[in-house]
Formats: sequence, C-alpha cells, structure tokens
Amino acid sequence: MVERMQTGSRLRRLAHVVVGAWGAALTWVLALHPLPAQSRVATLLAKRELFISPDVADLSGVSNLSVGPHGEIAIGQPEDGTVLVFSASGAKRVLGRAGEGPGEFRQPGPVQWVGDTLVVPDQVLGRVTEFSDHGVLLGSRRMPVDFPPATAPDGSAVRLIDAFLQRVYRDGAYLARSQWRIRTSNGDQGHNLHGIVKLDENGKLQRIIVKESDDYPCEFGKGGHSIPIPFCEPETRAFADDGTWIVFALAVGERIGNVRARVTVIDSAGSTVFSRELPIPARPLPRRVADSALAFRISHTSHPENVPLYRAMKLREYFPPLLGLLVGRDRSVWLELDTIGGGHLWWVLDATGRHVGTLRLPGSAILQVTDRDQIWTLEEDESGLQGVARYRIVRPSQQ
Repeated sequence: MVERMQTGSRLRRLAHVVVGAWGAALTWVLALHPLPAQSRVATLLAKRELFISPDVADLSGVSNLSVGPHGEIAIGQPEDGTVLVFSASGAKRVLGRAGEGPGEFRQPGPVQWVGDTLVVPDQVLGRVTEFSDHGVLLGSRRMPVDFPPATAPDGSAVRLIDAFLQRVYRDGAYLARSQWRIRTSNGDQGHNLHGIVKLDENGKLQRIIVKESDDYPCEFGKGGHSIPIPFCEPETRAFADDGTWIVFALAVGERIGNVRARVTVIDSAGSTVFSRELPIPARPLPRRVADSALAFRISHTSHPENVPLYRAMKLREYFPPLLGLLVGRDRSVWLELDTIGGGHLWWVLDATGRHVGTLRLPGSAILQVTDRDQIWTLEEDESGLQGVARYRIVRPSQQ
C-alpha cells in the first residue's frame, strides 16, 4: 500500500465517510446558454450525499471507477493490485491482491459492471477476472491476442492487427478500438484502417461497428508529410458502460461566432442513433498568441521542411472548446466545455442530443460517472490524494 504522511487535524477532518450531507452541500449555478428553437435549458445543482475519504478508505491512485446497478462503487487500485468496492452507503470491501494467481492482479482496471457482475481486466496478466456483486470470484479468461481471419461487410477479407479493449458484453464479447487491413489474393492492400469493432470472446471479428475517418483534423499538410496544428483537439470518443453506445464529439467552425460541437452517437450494431451540431461558446484565441505559437514551432523545429507549412498554416480563432465527454448510465451525453473562471462546465444532452441541462463543478471535482439523478466524481484534497464523491442532481422544479 502507498504510504501517506498526514497531520492530526487533517485526520480529524477526513477520517469519516460523509452521508446525507445536505446541510453543508456544495451547489453550483451557471448562466444558461439556450439553443434556438428548443425548450429552456435547466440550470442544475449538485448536492453531495456521500464522500469516501482517501485516508479512511486507504485509496492509492485511482485508475477509474464504475457504478453498479445498486449503487455499488468499484475502484481499481493498480498500485496495490486490488479493487475496492463500496456499497451505496459507503461500506468497503477489498477484492483481490497483488499476484498472478486466481483473483489476483498486477494492474487491475479499468473496472466495469456488467449487470451484477464486476469485470476487471488486467493488461499485464492479459486476462479478465469476474466477481459477483457479493465479491465471490467467478473465474477469469484470457484476453484475445490472436485474431482469426474475418470477413468485412463488403465481403473483403480482414486481418486485424491489434485490439484495445474498451468494454465487455454480457456474453463475453468485447468492444475494442482496432486497426486492420483488407487482404486480397495479392496480400494486404493499402494502409491501416482503424475504428471500433466487436469481437467474440476468442478474438474473432463479429462486426466493424464504425470505421473512423482517415482525415485527421488536427494535421496540416498533404501526402505523407504533415505537422500538428497548435490549439487543435482531435475528435474525442466515449463509451457507454454496457458498450451499447459509442459517442464521438468534435468542435467544428473556423470563426469565433460559428463554433459548434458535432455530436454523433453510434450503437453497437453500427447504426447512427443521432448526429447533430450544437452551437457552443468558445474563448477567442488572440492573434498574438497564435502568432507566438507558430513562431515558436518554426524556431524549434528540427525539420526545415516544416517551416513553409507553419508559415502557411492558419489557426482557428478560438481555444479548443471541448474538454471532456461522457455517456450517462441513462443514455444522456455530457460535454465538458472550456470556460473562463476555472472549474468544470458540463452541458447535458438527452438521448436525442437536445441540450437539456447545464452544471458547473469546482476544479477539484473530476466527473467520472453520470445519470439523470446522480453523478460520481474523483476529488483531490490539498495533498493531491483522490477521494470519491456522489452527488444528487437537483433540478429547478425540485428546489
């Protein structure tokens, strides 16, 4: 376990699990950003009802957390080789230990609840271990590393090159980010393709869910020679806990008054649930800052052939406006937007992509899991240790 130094006053302050702290709850309110031709966007409040202190729970670095169907909070602890599970009231259970035997881990995470089953991948051991909701070890299986030949929807032969697991399905299948090549009688053709795929438990390709674009929006240049564009963020993606939704978000528009978030949701069958663009606020990128960034790149590049590209490059007029993306357990979509004044500004979209709520959290609260009525966060104390909090979402009609 990691060793911590702490003062007596800090122990007294943190040595408890706070439940039902409505009287001292933190609330955050933000001005609305309503969109044209839609109902009023709700200003959401968040009231803390549970806090799991890093000292009392003996938390080391948190790799991720997942929330079960009954409110159980599972937390991977890679430094300790364990998984901690907390009940909805904060009672603690330790699963596993460091090692390579049954139920043991070298690097547990990211943890995931699949119904009442807790699934714990371990990349170092190359296996997935499962526990019941009561902490009983159900068994483990190897992660796929060899990928049998498969056929694409158009009949082409596919050779998978790799697969980075993202989610596990109830039947043992996997959702994965992958690269592949199309194979013909003359061998592999063209460059690597990439996207999201579904594999069976043995690594056989079941479906190419979505092939991602070969055009990288944050690269400038042509052919085989390109350079990264400063102050540009590529398309981000997020996955529903059960693997049934994949969400992509990208900021589009060149001018400060025409910035939009393009949000696309694909289901696990490869069908588009919705795709829409929402006007979003963005911070202007001052011309002097843009010019300074390009001048710095020109003066520090070790490749002289890059200099003409930087001189021809025209930057967008705003800082990257999208900072985070989550899929709620209720099929809501949460976008974190850049904001002046610090903290975390989140827009909530419903299952059709309509902007229905806005919430602002302090800078110490890192949003991890969401649904309509609750959110779960990681929260750092003054020593940089991370605790876990649960908040109740309050809407104007409930105030």
